[in-house]
Order: sequence, then structure tokens, then C-alpha cells
Amino acid sequence: MSRCQPLTFAPVTLAVVLAGLPAAAQTCPTDVGDLAQGIVVTYEDGATSTFGPGEQPGTLSEIYREAGGVTYRNVLGQGLHLLNLSEIGPDGQYVPDTGFAYVYDAPLPAAVEPLQGWSVPYHTQGAGGEWVGTYSGNAGPEVEIVIGDCRYPGLEVTLMQKDGDFSSMFQIDYLPGLGIGVLRAWGEPFGEVTRLTPVSIMLKEQL
Repeated sequence: MSRCQPLTFAPVTLAVVLAGLPAAAQTCPTDVGDLAQGIVVTYEDGATSTFGPGEQPGTLSEIYREAGGVTYRNVLGQGLHLLNLSEIGPDGQYVPDTGFAYVYDAPLPAAVEPLQGWSVPYHTQGAGGEWVGTYSGNAGPEVEIVIGDCRYPGLEVTLMQKDGDFSSMFQIDYLPGLGIGVLRAWGEPFGEVTRLTPVSIMLKEQL
């Protein structure tokens, strides 16, 4: 599974609550500076997302490993918008003919804000051929996002991609203080939806 999501971060005060944790507990990531070490989100089914700096300013890299399955590398803007997607083989190398890029034909929001919406045309380039469609998103009000023992102010964001008669939906918990979006569900808007439950978030060096 890959999420099809494609550059300043919204200002926000980050609150991380560690009450009741034992002294040896893993520390919650606290800000975007932690991306340099790598931030790892682990899901209930054993899948992981590892976020780190991207090669271009304003981007980051996400390595998504399915539980016992396929590994993908996503390049994201704002930790949310998909710019590039490739499958990664067991040897850590790109799988030939699996990469493609998203090109947005209108500007995306400069920052993701509460109660914000957008809709822009896009097209893809790469192994999947060229698709032309509409990419839209809606952010809810600021809420508390809980992942394991860590609590953050965040936004529940719904992303939609429509290409002709085909539509995809993605639900993301966006954490502006960390600059990442954590996948919570994906599927068809009025069809089957796969839901994911993140159970921990930590620095990569703590694994």
C-alpha cells in the first residue's frame, strides 16, 4: 500500500505530554529538528513509517514498510502532499519501473491551517503512465492527536484524488509541530476503506 498524497510549516505550539511514563520510557519526538534523526511511527499491524529530511528544501522522505510486505519511499511536501513515489526492494534499491511523480498545476497552500480547504489540478509522470485529475484536501479544527504515550496538537486532514471515474481517499493526522502526516485510513470514498492504528512514535535511534 502506498499513500497517494503530492512549503513552510504552519506555526504551532507543540505540547508533548509524558505524564506517568517510567524513567526508562522512550522519549516522544518534540519538533521538526527531530527529523534529522528520523521519526518512526509504528502501526498496530506491524507496519512502520520512517520520516526523515528530503533532498530538496521543504520536502521530507517517508519509508513506509508494510507488515511482511512491500516497502515504498514517498517524497512529501509539508509531510502531506505526495511529490514522488517508488517501490523499494529487499536490497534497499529502487524497483525498476515503479517510480512516478505528481506534478501540481496550481500552487498548493503555503501552510496547512485549521479549517482550510484546497483543490488543484494535477498530472503524474512515470511508470504508471500519465494520469490527469484533481487533488483536494480539507483540514478540520485543531485537536489533540494521541499516538501511544505521546500527545500533540494536530489536524485531521482528508485528502482526495479524483482521476476520471476513479477516486481515492486518505485520512491523515497532521502534526505541524513535527512536520509530518500520519496515515490513518485509505480507500475509496464510498467503498472499502483500510484503517490503520498508530501505536507508537519515537526517534529512530531508540529502536
